[in-house]
Amino acid sequence: MQAPFPSAFALKKDGSIVLTKPLDYNSVSSYRFNVEARVGTVSTVHPTAVLALDGDRGINETLIYSMTSVSPTKYQSNFAIDPDTGVLSVVNALNREEVSSLFLGIKILVHIDDVPEAPIFSSAFYASQIYNIAPYKYPVVVVKATDPDVGETETLQYSLVEPSSQFAVEPSSGQVYVVSAAGVSGKVTFRVKVEDRLGLSDITTVEVTVLQSASNNVAIMTLNMAVKTVEDNAPQVEESVGRALGWTVKILSVTSDTELFQREATPKTLVRFIAMQPDSTTPLSKEEVQQRLQSEEERVKQELGEVFGPGVEVGVGEGPPGANLSADSRPTIITLGVFLAIFMAMVPVSVMV
Repeated sequence: MQAPFPSAFALKKDGSIVLTKPLDYNSVSSYRFNVEARVGTVSTVHPTAVLALDGDRGINETLIYSMTSVSPTKYQSNFAIDPDTGVLSVVNALNREEVSSLFLGIKILVHIDDVPEAPIFSSAFYASQIYNIAPYKYPVVVVKATDPDVGETETLQYSLVEPSSQFAVEPSSGQVYVVSAAGVSGKVTFRVKVEDRLGLSDITTVEVTVLQSASNNVAIMTLNMAVKTVEDNAPQVEESVGRALGWTVKILSVTSDTELFQREATPKTLVRFIAMQPDSTTPLSKEEVQQRLQSEEERVKQELGEVFGPGVEVGVGEGPPGANLSADSRPTIITLGVFLAIFMAMVPVSVMV
């Protein structure tokens, strides 16, 4: 429609002319105006915007629209789509004499944002048992949590919910260990919290049954292995010695004899442990355990050889590894020691055995 044109009329895009207000015949009995049709660029939406819905509206609703194909392909440049709204536009005029219909392929890309989630313990309850003679840092149980957020599990931190003078937890690994179990008996319950870097957390419960024992139940075995090697294989040592003795063995501590190591090239590691009948939680006496250790020495060496390889030597008590401390051989060992002292000092010495 070309200007000037009456304000009472409007021209729609489909070519229809409509009234915009009532007409007054007494004022104007006729209207004349020109309508011009042009072939040119048209920008329109038909029938509406391409629309995709995300069920997580407000959470993961980032959608990106794109056009993947137009058939026939030579009309690819005639269309455009808004990547954010999905509005499809004709940017270059189409000629119906050339093509009456086209097929468009639309791709919708959904960006899924990671919503922070709290870490989760693998169990809501952990249980373990120890003896009240367990030393400082004695491992009790490992509590483990995972973080649903990708790559965040290694940043988790563990702590006790309430302070304790009896137990503590290693912040990065979740290893619960003994601080002091002296004078404690029965069940001790406490809570452990795991927290991620955003402060999201979970809590689990740990129940430790503290059994009674005494220092005279602790047997000592020596091995000609470095203390770190024995520590790393402590569970296998428990199983191997337990099979050889026919009892259940629990290692309390693994330490090195520094004084002996300074005098000798061969390392000496002290393994303090308790032993029980398979169906009992009452520790056997140190004397009974060490007697069995002496009588089953070859079998113990054979079992430990499967752990450490050939050449492992076992001693009973705090004597040197490899020393046979049976009743019959003990005088011989002492006599050899005295002989060496006599030779070095060149002083007569008598020993009563």
